[in-house]
Amino acid sequence: VEQQVEEAAVVQELHEMLRVLTAEQRAVVELRVFAGLSSQEVSEVVGKPVGAVKALYRRGLGSLRRHLELGG
Repeated sequence: VEQQVEEAAVVQELHEMLRVLTAEQRAVVELRVFAGLSSQEVSEVVGKPVGAVKALYRRGLGSLRRHLELGG
C-alpha cells in the first residue's frame, strides 16, 4: 500500500509539472511518454505532421528540463 501511495504521488507530481507546457506540447509528451506511441502514431492522433510532433516533443522536454533546473 505504501508503494502505491508513493507511485500515485509521483504520477501526480509529473502531471503537475506538465502544466508548464502548452496544450499541444503536453498532448505530444503524454502520448509519447505515458502511452508509448511513436512519433508517427502521435502524428496520426493529433493530426499534425511528424516533423511538427518531433519539434513539439523536443520543445516540451526542453521546457520541462528548464523548469526542473529552476527548482520547479
